[in-house]
Amino acid sequence: MKSFVHIQQDSSKIIGLMPIFMVVSLVYFSVNISWGIALPILLGKTVITVNIVDNQVFWFGCFAGIYSLGQLLSYNIVGILCDRYGRKYIMVRSLLIFALMHLILALAIYKGHFFWILIARFVTGLFANYIHIGQSMIIDRVEESERKRFLNYYYVFANLPFAIVPFIFSMTLYRDLSTQPALYLVMPFMLLSALVILLVYWLQYYYRDPYVKQHDQHVSSFYWKRLKDSQARMQYGINFLIFTMMAIFYTAYPILLITSLDFTMDYQGYIIAFNNVVCMSSSILLIPFIMNKYDTSQLLNTNLILCALASIILLSVTNTATYLMAVLCICLNLCMLLPLCVTIIAKHVESHNQCKNLSINQSIKLLTKIIFPPLVGYWLDWGGQIAWIVLFVLALTNGLGSSKQDMKSLNDRVINTGRTKIHRV
Repeated sequence: MKSFVHIQQDSSKIIGLMPIFMVVSLVYFSVNISWGIALPILLGKTVITVNIVDNQVFWFGCFAGIYSLGQLLSYNIVGILCDRYGRKYIMVRSLLIFALMHLILALAIYKGHFFWILIARFVTGLFANYIHIGQSMIIDRVEESERKRFLNYYYVFANLPFAIVPFIFSMTLYRDLSTQPALYLVMPFMLLSALVILLVYWLQYYYRDPYVKQHDQHVSSFYWKRLKDSQARMQYGINFLIFTMMAIFYTAYPILLITSLDFTMDYQGYIIAFNNVVCMSSSILLIPFIMNKYDTSQLLNTNLILCALASIILLSVTNTATYLMAVLCICLNLCMLLPLCVTIIAKHVESHNQCKNLSINQSIKLLTKIIFPPLVGYWLDWGGQIAWIVLFVLALTNGLGSSKQDMKSLNDRVINTGRTKIHRV
C-alpha cells in the first residue's frame, strides 16, 4: 500500500520526533486516567472517601472543567515564551511541574481532600500546555509539504490513550472496584509521573531542537496583526466551528448510545474504544496517503460535507447498524479535520511566531470544550435529535465558510500574479 511507502519515507523523521509524540500521548493518558479514577471515587464506589457529600456528578464536572480552565489561562503565555526562549526549553520545565502535580494529585486523592484535588488538577492544567508546542516543534522540523502527514501522526499518538486506558481499566482496576486498596487506585498517577520524568531526560539530552531563539519580537504587534488580518480571522472562525462540532459530537454520542440505543455501560465503552482503534488504524494506513494526494482545501470541504450527510443519517435512521456506521463516519472525518485545522492556520505564519499562532488556535478549541458540553447536556434533556441538527448546521455553515475562504485566496493569488506581470513589463 502507498501509505506504507509514506511511512517508510517518513520513518527517520518519525523516530526523531518520537519524544514529541510521546509527550502528547502522556498528556492524554493523564486525562483518561484522571477521569477513569476520579469518577468512581466521587460516586462512592471505592474505599477512598472524599470529603464531599452531595452533587458528586457536579463536582466531577468541576474536576474536569478546572483542568481546561488552567490550560486556557496558560496557552497564550506559553506560546509567547516558546517563541522567545525555545520550544524544548519551555517544554522540559513545564513537564517537570506536570510530573510533580501528578504526585500531589495522587496524595490528595489518597487522603480524600477534594479541595487539594481541585488545586492539583488546576495547576496540572496550567502546565499541560504541550499540544501547540508539539505542533510547533513538528512544523519546525518537517517541510511544508509534509506537515499534514506528520500532524496526522501526532494525533495518532494523541488518540492512543482513548483506546488503551478504557480496556486496561476494565481488565484491572474496575474489577471488584470497592475492594481495591487505596494505594492501588492512585498508583497510575505515580507511574505516569515517573514516565514523564524519564521523558524529560530523553528530551533534554537526546532531542535536537532546530528552532533558533528569538529575542526581538513585539508580541502585541503580532496579535494585533492577526486580529486585523481578515484571512486569519476567517481561518480562526472556520476552526472554531470545527472545534465546536467536535465538542458537541464527542459529548453527545457516548450519552446517546445509552439513552437512545439502550446500550449498557460496557457495550458503550467497547463502541467508543472500537471507533478510536479504527480511527488510529486509518490514520496510519489510509489518511497519510489521502493527505499526500489531495489539496488541504479539498479535504476540508469533503470532510465537512460527509459530516453533514452523516448527521442527516443520524437524524433519520432507526436501524442500529446504520446509526453506528454514521457515528463511525463522523469519527473518521473529525480525525482528519484536526491536522487540517492546524495546517491551514500555520500556513502563513513565520516560524518565530508559530507557537503564539497555534496557542490562539488551541485556546479557541479549549473555549469550545468549556462552553459546549454543558449545552449539549441541556439539549439532550429535550431530545437527542437537537445535537445532530446543530451538527448538520455547523458542518454546512463551515463548508460554505471554507469555500468562501478558498475563493478569496484564489482571487488574491490572481491579483498578485497580475501585479507581478505589470511590474515586470
